[in-house]
Amino acid sequence: MRESILDYKGAFSDKKYCGIPRRKHPFQDTEDPLPINPFVGDEAKIVNSKAFRRLTGKPQVFPNPSNPYVRNRQSHSYEALSIGAVISDFLGLNTDLCRAGLLGHDIGHVPFGHHGEEVITDLSAENGKKKVFNHAVYGVVVAQKIERKDEISLNLTYPTLQCMLNHSRKGHELAVNPKLSLECAVVMYADKLSYTFADINDAVRMGRLRIHDLPEVFDFSKSHRVLTTQCITELVKESTEAGVISFQKSETAQAFLELREWMYKNVYHEINWDLQEAVLKKDFEFFAEDQRFKDIDPLIMLTLLTDSQALCLADAIRSNRPVGDYVIEESGIFEMKKYILGKKIDYCNPDLDEEDFLY
Repeated sequence: MRESILDYKGAFSDKKYCGIPRRKHPFQDTEDPLPINPFVGDEAKIVNSKAFRRLTGKPQVFPNPSNPYVRNRQSHSYEALSIGAVISDFLGLNTDLCRAGLLGHDIGHVPFGHHGEEVITDLSAENGKKKVFNHAVYGVVVAQKIERKDEISLNLTYPTLQCMLNHSRKGHELAVNPKLSLECAVVMYADKLSYTFADINDAVRMGRLRIHDLPEVFDFSKSHRVLTTQCITELVKESTEAGVISFQKSETAQAFLELREWMYKNVYHEINWDLQEAVLKKDFEFFAEDQRFKDIDPLIMLTLLTDSQALCLADAIRSNRPVGDYVIEESGIFEMKKYILGKKIDYCNPDLDEEDFLY
């Protein structure tokens, strides 16, 4: 065992992703005028995308928070980036790739978070066979099929899309795929470390949780930043000793896994989403029947709403008056119509065959 955490610095420098970061479409001189690091380019495209902007209207966990300090999906993405960048930089991995993957990892989220995914899965049965919705898969779909009207869309590199696709575990064991880059594993763990402690912070802030309710696996008198740093340090140590990114065996890792499981059981699964479910179903029926959305998949239209857009539209529908163009225009719903009009988009297919990435 090494004596100081500094003894672990640069441990994975020889395992850093150094492959050719190919894209599906040729370099766009009009949009990418500088021969920059391709992952820095991916980061810039994601930050300037409509999908990333929508994340400010999608709370991280709790529906309709009035407190401005409660995280949304965009602030979570930046916080996860900060954790992933620290881990990657310390270990000597490709930090630019990790940054791009973490900024894009949640752009596939729908209104009302993971419960919204369940509602969309159920609604898909009305269009035929039920198809399970997964925001990680859909984020890649958004980046490649929806962000722009043409087929180029964001034109992200294959490694960035791989990081986005493989960040989610749907509450399951945090297993690492040895066939993927170590940067993919960093993105996955950074996401989990970020939201677990931050969600506790927000739950206490909103009065949903008291510190003494938590399992006694950490010293919760310490700030969530201190606890996060503790986990980062142990992840670095365990990973270096294992030769792969790992956070499973140490005492701190076991405590974190227990805490994460407790949060799913006692916080995430205890939130009542009945109102939001009714809103999504009402909006879906509207998109399916209203002629202004003819030749548009109502499910895809639904996925592109923010929480506030979904609620605003449902309120207008419930008024029993015709929903005028001004309501849809002011809420920004019409803006995404042109990007999916007439397109057949399979939200279950990430279309991520490496052989298609030639440029």
